[in-house]
Amino acid sequence: MDYAQLLKDNGFCIVEVDASMPRSSQELSKYTIISMCLQGEAEYELNMEHLKVGAGMRLTFFHVAMLKVTSMTPDFKAIVLAMDDNFAIDPAIGIDPTVLQLLFGSPVGVINDPMEWKLLLNFMQGLQDYQQLPGRSHSIEICGALYRCILLLCSEVEARNAKVSPISGGQTVADLYFRRFIHLVTDKNNIKKEHEVMFYAKALCISPKHLSEICKQKSGYKAKEIISRVLISQLKRELIMSGNSVKMIAYEYGFADQSSLGKFFRKMTGISPLSYKSNISKSNK
Repeated sequence: MDYAQLLKDNGFCIVEVDASMPRSSQELSKYTIISMCLQGEAEYELNMEHLKVGAGMRLTFFHVAMLKVTSMTPDFKAIVLAMDDNFAIDPAIGIDPTVLQLLFGSPVGVINDPMEWKLLLNFMQGLQDYQQLPGRSHSIEICGALYRCILLLCSEVEARNAKVSPISGGQTVADLYFRRFIHLVTDKNNIKKEHEVMFYAKALCISPKHLSEICKQKSGYKAKEIISRVLISQLKRELIMSGNSVKMIAYEYGFADQSSLGKFFRKMTGISPLSYKSNISKSNK
């Protein structure tokens, strides 16, 4: 099955992983990923952090810069959902951002309740079955709803473990503005050149202040913070995958010069672009 084409067509794909597959999974690194370990154990490296999972555990990564499998037991099996930005973001609108931050801030989670585990597998299986249907015409609606169910259930588990009460709401005007803003800011053509709130506010026909208030309400971050987070994520990918020089990346992403990019990068990560690239290269050896 052509998973790259499925991602392009549907915005998502389901992959069954076992110990016979190649360990490197960097091709999936530009997506949001939810994985459920069915049996065995595996170790992952996520942005230079080492994580270990076993049967009954889930992995959740949002917009990761680098992900690879470093080891698996011979009996390891998992089911992995990979999504692009547009597919992953829309169904999350209306879910309490505090709970979502708990979920994506805890890459590894344990699902102890067998009924909750069964439900999650059923949702994943539903996505897997739908991607194989011929003549698919409602992928966003049907699959987005299934992914939202996965998010809600995983969020409930994390909220319960952290003793936080989840708040789920319907679609409001603010939700629509926020969704449109996320679409705009995650468009590579925009984020390459437009780093200021004014551009996105103007595109939405609202004031920069109003846009920032909406973003703060819906995500916990102001509009400028979201723009910076998306931008730094893109820059990390460019450093890891493009092979371009820092000077070339600075030019492509609308920075005045290499020094300006370096200043922004250090502010966001604490290290220089070259140091980040060097650290990633060393971790891959």
